[in-house]
Amino acid sequence: MYAAVKKGILKPNDTYVLVCRSGHRAILGAATLTKWYKFKNLYVLKGGIKSWIKDGGLISNAMHLGDVKIQLTK
Repeated sequence: MYAAVKKGILKPNDTYVLVCRSGHRAILGAATLTKWYKFKNLYVLKGGIKSWIKDGGLISNAMHLGDVKIQLTK
């Protein structure tokens, strides 16, 4: 992520949503981007992708075959 900032791929005035498994790393990344790189429009998916799936959110697979429903099991 930080290499993309240095290369100019990620721009401080654009809007981004940061997502990780639980939300913790995304919060740390957003804090770093805000403090050191002056990003202004960052959002973090609360609870991460696990929470999103648990709450019934759909995700798209990498093959772009459409939305998939994933059930979490213990």
